[in-house]
Amino acid sequence: MIVTIIERDIYGAAHFLIEKHGRDAEFEAAQRADHFLEKGDHDGKNVWLRVIRAIREMQSETGTRH
Repeated sequence: MIVTIIERDIYGAAHFLIEKHGRDAEFEAAQRADHFLEKGDHDGKNVWLRVIRAIREMQSETGTRH
């Protein structure tokens, strides 16, 4: 089954991680990407890479990324 992840969901996940983990949001998303990569799930890994990009974008807009 192919599931299409829409940008709203990617940014929603990014927002959730930023709210929950603050500056560590990108690290948390990277851990999740690694988890999927270890399991051989490249689609799952790619979703989390998109979340990382969204986190970077959102944090650069607010100036909270260090």
